[in-house]
Amino acid sequence: MSPTRLVPTLALCSLVLAPAVAGATPPIHSPWPCGEPESVSQGHNTTSSHGGLNPWDAWAWDLRRGEGDPVVAPFDGIVRAVKDDSETSCCVDCGCWLDTNHLVIAHDDGSESQIMHLRKDTVPFEVGDLVRRGEVVGQVGLTGQITGAHLHFAVQQDPCSTNGPWYCQSIQARFVDTGDPLANGQDYTSRNCMLEDECMVGPDAALTIDDGSSCFIDADGTETWERYDEPSDSYSYRYVHNASGTQGTAEGYWRFRVQESGRYRVEVQMPWWNDAAPNGSASVTYEVGSGAVRTEVGPVSQLAASADWVVLGEDFLLREETESYVRLSNATPETAGTTLVGFDQVRITRVGDHVPARCAVVGGTEIDEGGECFTTSGESWFAEEGGRQGFVYSNSNDLAAPLEVGTWEFEVGLAERHQIWVYVPLEAETAAARYQLFNGYITLDLDPVDQSKGPGWIELTRDGQGGFELYAGLTARLSLGDDTGEPFVSGGDNTIVAYDSIAIAPESIGFDPSTLEDKFDGFDDGVARGGEADGCACRSRGEAGPVGALLVLLGLWGLRRRRATAR
Repeated sequence: MSPTRLVPTLALCSLVLAPAVAGATPPIHSPWPCGEPESVSQGHNTTSSHGGLNPWDAWAWDLRRGEGDPVVAPFDGIVRAVKDDSETSCCVDCGCWLDTNHLVIAHDDGSESQIMHLRKDTVPFEVGDLVRRGEVVGQVGLTGQITGAHLHFAVQQDPCSTNGPWYCQSIQARFVDTGDPLANGQDYTSRNCMLEDECMVGPDAALTIDDGSSCFIDADGTETWERYDEPSDSYSYRYVHNASGTQGTAEGYWRFRVQESGRYRVEVQMPWWNDAAPNGSASVTYEVGSGAVRTEVGPVSQLAASADWVVLGEDFLLREETESYVRLSNATPETAGTTLVGFDQVRITRVGDHVPARCAVVGGTEIDEGGECFTTSGESWFAEEGGRQGFVYSNSNDLAAPLEVGTWEFEVGLAERHQIWVYVPLEAETAAARYQLFNGYITLDLDPVDQSKGPGWIELTRDGQGGFELYAGLTARLSLGDDTGEPFVSGGDNTIVAYDSIAIAPESIGFDPSTLEDKFDGFDDGVARGGEADGCACRSRGEAGPVGALLVLLGLWGLRRRRATAR
């Protein structure tokens, strides 16, 4: 028996792949440093400020961190809101709520980690920054409505409070490493340890992670984990008894990161069941996760495939900006305690680039307002022939909120900074077009665009700077509303806000959108695109067909080669 033998004969059709349970939060960890003990002064769903007096905080924890103690990120994400310039504190309900120093980390499933009462000038991040699990994100302070130094933590989701766009409704959560810490005086030791280099998957080599590695964590086990060692060939694994039903009493996470977003093969090695351990489960379920994309695979018979490798899938999308994992729970349909669930090795191998299914950005790509990748809300829309093959427009309004909104959707194959341009036709008039970019994590308000300077391409900027981080596998949205704040006369001749083509390209290729005017890419549809010298400038199409799919693959391959050469 060889513990490294690959068994490709197990038909993938015998496994069921399905999305994980809806509403589950990311595998968040304790927000205090690895190896440090901590206790809870107030848990969730209490009769005090976490539920009884404030339902918004029903699922929050207050942790007995002292002033100046470090706080760490519970999971990967993007900073959506931050404040650390306050030194003000007051009693509970004394009115200084908005003076609370805070950090909100957005996760790509729509949930967020909310951290409050931070010390002044201790947060080393700004809105839009990528934060890694385990990184120090600030120190505990005495800001806002507070009676003593502590760390307030919750996982939250919209809608947000009128107190501020950073304070939203808390939702049910638990920590992978400490479970649900209770306000019982007990210390809980954090296992929120940053991943070592051994947990990184390179683009050109497979990574094997053993259950004894620092990349593996036995999460919140109420059962006793045991280890089986076979001296004859050094084969070993950990196991627990099964729990009947859909809720396990113990689970293990193999945690890792990939250096490049793309498609990956994931394999798991089954434990070696023999006379000493004969009762392996015939029905376990694995979960492969990377951000919001979480796929359950099962049932898998660990008993039938004893000591062999089983392929969970050949085409998992794993992303470089968020931690990935393979999870196994001891929940099985078998009678509780009758079988063993084993935790052994996993192997991750890159097999190719991610190819977006629709609205794909490959090199320099134009998205027109006439295709399926552009949608509108509202009623007062008008069409005009002219500009770039026609455009649509609405009249501006002087309200604080838009009445008409146009949205362009797109998805990138590689995670990197992209430039975005908007084409403004001659008839556009507003001097304060307000664009917003949702990059899959957070919404960014961009600098107003003076459309009266058209016709032509105008690059979008934020705080005077162009280039925006976009992430593979996440749909990005560029929106434009008619809320310009300009004088508005009901029924009168008001300024025109125009919605026409946009162009997106990786910052690294130095793309010029004007090359989209007179170049063609082989779709045979007469649409203008950029030349090869500037990278493939394929027009975004919802259903490109086989020729379009081949162009997408070639475009991604070319970009990846350029990125590799530039390093």
